[in-house]
Amino acid sequence: MSKISDSQKLHNHQEDPKNTEVFKKAAISIDFILYIIKKVGKYIEKIAENLSNLPEPSTTYDAVEALSTAQNAFIVSRNIVINLLPSKSLCEESLHTQFWNLHSAYMVHHYDALILLEHSLISALMGYYTVAYVELRSVLEDIVRGIIFDLITIPKYRNNAKEIEKIKGFGDSKGFNDLVKVLSELADKRLDTSIQVFDIIDNELKDFNPESKFTKLLVQLKEWNIIDGDILGKINNLYVELSRYVHRIHPIFSEVGKRIITDRDWLELEPVPEELFRYLKYFTEICGWMAYLTIRDYITDMQDVIFNKCIDRQALYKIIKDVEGLGNSCSWEKTYKILKQIIEMKNTSN
Repeated sequence: MSKISDSQKLHNHQEDPKNTEVFKKAAISIDFILYIIKKVGKYIEKIAENLSNLPEPSTTYDAVEALSTAQNAFIVSRNIVINLLPSKSLCEESLHTQFWNLHSAYMVHHYDALILLEHSLISALMGYYTVAYVELRSVLEDIVRGIIFDLITIPKYRNNAKEIEKIKGFGDSKGFNDLVKVLSELADKRLDTSIQVFDIIDNELKDFNPESKFTKLLVQLKEWNIIDGDILGKINNLYVELSRYVHRIHPIFSEVGKRIITDRDWLELEPVPEELFRYLKYFTEICGWMAYLTIRDYITDMQDVIFNKCIDRQALYKIIKDVEGLGNSCSWEKTYKILKQIIEMKNTSN
């Protein structure tokens, strides 16, 4: 019996109608992957193009300063979270874990917000400014909702949740009013791990989909003394401004519109350096509010005797110097003041 050659095997394989269809699908998939790779390459080119055009609206020094400030704001905001957790070097690891568990619902949202911040910055550097603004608005929502989910597991906050009880679900879905009702069954018990609130939602409120009432969430934080009226107004105004890019209420809030009013090529989405500068100010300010709100969430437990002794004040001393350098915006001024209060907070271990 003669042996079939490799070329004959390949020919027979190709002649099979089923295999022909597989090859076609594979070819389409490969073409799509190549398209994505080329697209990524163009994105990188756009970032380089944007950066090379930065000095146009001002000086090269100003351009470097704006980028440096935004970078520092992101790093400091991230580092504050890390260093506010009870230090393992100052107390047993069990306390570190206990504190993390108590604020795990917020930590999940905070990490997600960091991812959004990074992607937002990339979008802006590529020249997709309105996309970047939309992502910044999502950061505010992530942080504020994270705190709400964190604190609602604590009886003293849960029993005073009148504002979020007004937030019903979309259509027939469940809302915060339903969540508060379910959590009331816990009476005066606090969840050991705040992220368990999502287990409760999954088990008891499977169609949980509350209306987007950002202002009411802020009002609730005010009622809980997490923020004051001035901060509520500033964060809400920032949210309203960013919402214009979400809803595209006018062409000037679109990518094309921004090119037209600045007399730039709107088909190729020519970079608009002054828009990038505007974005970087928003970015820096929101990083500051994220840092401030994180501290306000954590401080609910940091004042406790068992956690207060674990605060690494030396680490915070280093951070506060970096925060001071970002003090030109309201959010970072507020962050500086509250960090100083924590450092000066009486050390209960003494």
